Amino acid sequence: VGPSQLIPDVLEECAAAAIPGLVVLSSTENQIDLQEKIKQIAFQKGLALFGPHSFGIINTDPTIQMNASLTPHQPKPGNIAFVCQSQPVCQAVLKTAKEKGLGFSKVISLGDKDITHELDIFQALQDDPLTKVIVVYLDHISNGPDFIRIARHLTRDIPHPKPIVAIKGGRLLDEVPTDSFHVRSLTATDRVFDKVFMQAGVIRVETIEALLDVALAFSQSPLPKGNRVAVVTNTRELGNLTQDAIIRHGLRCTSSILDHGPIEGKPGGSMAERETRLQAVLKDPEVDAVVVHYAASSQPKMAELGQVVANVAHGMKLAPWSAKPFLASLMGIGEVSPDLNLLDKVGIPHFDYPEIAVRVLAELHHYQRNWVSQPKTQVPHYPAQRGAVQLLLEKAQKENRTFLPNSETLEILSAYGMPILRTKFVTSEEEALKRAKELGYPVSLKISSSAIVHKWDKGGVRLSIANAEDLSRAYRKMMATAESLVGKEKIWGMEVQEMAEKGFDIYLGAKRDPLFGPILVFGLGGAYV
Repeated sequence: VGPSQLIPDVLEECAAAAIPGLVVLSSTENQIDLQEKIKQIAFQKGLALFGPHSFGIINTDPTIQMNASLTPHQPKPGNIAFVCQSQPVCQAVLKTAKEKGLGFSKVISLGDKDITHELDIFQALQDDPLTKVIVVYLDHISNGPDFIRIARHLTRDIPHPKPIVAIKGGRLLDEVPTDSFHVRSLTATDRVFDKVFMQAGVIRVETIEALLDVALAFSQSPLPKGNRVAVVTNTRELGNLTQDAIIRHGLRCTSSILDHGPIEGKPGGSMAERETRLQAVLKDPEVDAVVVHYAASSQPKMAELGQVVANVAHGMKLAPWSAKPFLASLMGIGEVSPDLNLLDKVGIPHFDYPEIAVRVLAELHHYQRNWVSQPKTQVPHYPAQRGAVQLLLEKAQKENRTFLPNSETLEILSAYGMPILRTKFVTSEEEALKRAKELGYPVSLKISSSAIVHKWDKGGVRLSIANAEDLSRAYRKMMATAESLVGKEKIWGMEVQEMAEKGFDIYLGAKRDPLFGPILVFGLGGAYV
């Protein structure tokens, strides 16, 4: 920590003293020349630089404890590694984690990421035996393709995969004109991040509280094998709310005792009876996860209920039927912290409200269903006529065109081995009649113009034309409509196309994202775009 102008000299001194890395807490904001000088020195000297504007680094490993950060308090040890780009966010997360009693294996603040970035840390954490889950806050990603590759490797390919839970700032969509090409709006920056995280096995959350809640569950719970959830509660009303949350999050409420609805733990009953009831639900092969929710008006009663959950959880860890999530919500326990310590010791994630427990459980289920249990994607390779495509694109460039008509687009798809409908580009009614006869009726007719992209809305599509008379009539009407909308000079012509068999109207689009590279958009087309 010190004046930012001294950073280059400090880097030189560290390199001369064979110090391989350093943390820079000072800020170099709006000092572009200084930032470039720092990068150059660190790169040339091979220094691992965290920052500038880093919050610091914390390691809770008891063998090499270190707190080189702006916080005077060493976090509680745990199996969650926290990687953060922002000083304020890092401080807020550590404060919230302390209030929740959550521990960390490592806390690593990247700051401005001049040299060391999140991908370096991900790879370092891969072999860390003390880290089970990685949570990360980022303003931006350093390298899109590498992020996808490394995240996939961490979350699925290594012997003991490590879930990544992420929160990213800046959900700002690009402003897109309403009549612009649809692929721009469908691939606005934040939508791309959503899909990239999904394809890389990264769990994206919206708030710091959710970041820590989800991380807690992944750090202490196995993944559920299905979506069948049993609820154990001592209040019917809150049990109903819990059941509503289960349904809302796409899970299914079930029980070994009742075929419908949550189990209602009786208000009375000894501790042994309650433990027996909980064990019976946990052992039920028709139950994939259990949410236990107790509420009490007195501290002694709450302490008893907390002890019940802890006793069952302790036995569960030693039993062969223990491989299912068991989440707790003990309302009214705020002033009885020893009971929460009991749950921490036996590794049972606990939350203030049952709805939070259900939301977190849903994340576990979705991760298991949509990522862990899915087969690894194999990238297919197709023979391609790249020369033909190059000639077509060069022709468009010579004609100063930035838009390809549908007929040329289909030629490109065909060159890459995709099945297409036979299509003929025409510039007159007589040519349209001739091409339709070659293709065979019925045919479709579509306007071709760079000024009319979404043809259906502009009357630029006619399907199932059965004969020459109908084709002539459709051609004249469509051309007149198009000329009235955009002018004759912007009409290239028409496309006559063979009719497809009955099926689904789909949409396929692409763009080159500046961070992630080529992006594909695929889904329902036509009126659904």
